[in-house]
Amino acid sequence: MPGNRTQITSPSLRRAGTHDVGATSVDKAEEPHVIIEHNLDSSKFMWLWAKYVTGSNDAHHCTNSIRGKYSRKFSKHNHEFASQRRLILDEQPPGTYSAIYICGVSSNGYRKKENYPHNLHAPIAPVGGAHDSLEFECWRLRIVNGLFLPVPKQEDLPRRYQRLPPEFTTCRIFRWSVCFYSGAGASGRNGFTNVREHSWIGASRHPSRKLEGET
Repeated sequence: MPGNRTQITSPSLRRAGTHDVGATSVDKAEEPHVIIEHNLDSSKFMWLWAKYVTGSNDAHHCTNSIRGKYSRKFSKHNHEFASQRRLILDEQPPGTYSAIYICGVSSNGYRKKENYPHNLHAPIAPVGGAHDSLEFECWRLRIVNGLFLPVPKQEDLPRRYQRLPPEFTTCRIFRWSVCFYSGAGASGRNGFTNVREHSWIGASRHPSRKLEGET
């Protein structure tokens, strides 16, 4: 089983029409918090959460494959979530986390274990001044000071992970986590450095996009 890895990184991103960050490091302490607007109905999810991601743990899949603290605001357990259509994700200081991962395990088909294509996955890279939007089935998310990151497919996994059991390779949280912290890129460091360095991201993708029920 692969060993554990933990590292906090600050992504350097270039996305046409949204934001342009140079190759030099960004002072995360001066960046504003990610703001999210949504139309999510927490009653339609078995679990709904967001996590301030600080690292990867490739000995586990699902939520345990990403290290960090859960948001109390963006949570099914937040009894005011339904009325809070606009949330400022300010529970952790900028620069203390690499990304925010949003996950919603759909109740649609859950009892028959047919919910997988309906589960919501929305990783966010914090980038001051950027804006992005995402549509998945009937759900709409819009963020300010961040960019949505895609979840890599199974064939995009680093070779050392591709022969793991299906509970790892089919887990979108695991795939995103190990690719995000895989070290692929010019820096050679164990961390995410630039969107364009990862073939699974596709730098030409338009920031406002509609995702179908991916597997």
